Amino acid sequence: STNQNLVKASTGPYQLEVRDQKQCVLLSPIINIPRVVVSSTMEHPWAARIKVSPNPTDGVINLAFDLPQRIEVAPEIFNALGELVVKLPRQWVLNGNIQTEIMGVGAGIYYVKVEFEGGMVVKRVLVVR
Repeated sequence: STNQNLVKASTGPYQLEVRDQKQCVLLSPIINIPRVVVSSTMEHPWAARIKVSPNPTDGVINLAFDLPQRIEVAPEIFNALGELVVKLPRQWVLNGNIQTEIMGVGAGIYYVKVEFEGGMVVKRVLVVR
């Protein structure tokens, strides 16, 4: 049986601990994680209420919100390597749009992460030049 717990992981040193049936422990070497990108197949219930357009885009990105309640969001855009490209200021949204532009980057796949209390939604966007 395998158990995995990942709760608000952050950067820093990590070590894997494995216990066998006799509760003997084996520890991995310590690894330092400069940035953690968590991927999941489970979508937040509000994922369909947050849209990114146009997609593909030449760099201008519009985030459209149609939410059941007002929330404070912290939108960020990452490249395919998990490097932060754009960080927008925290702001309150319910219904409406936030527009930004990805500048100084090449064509490729980028990820728009909208984090809020109680969850986050990540959308993929293709930038073409």
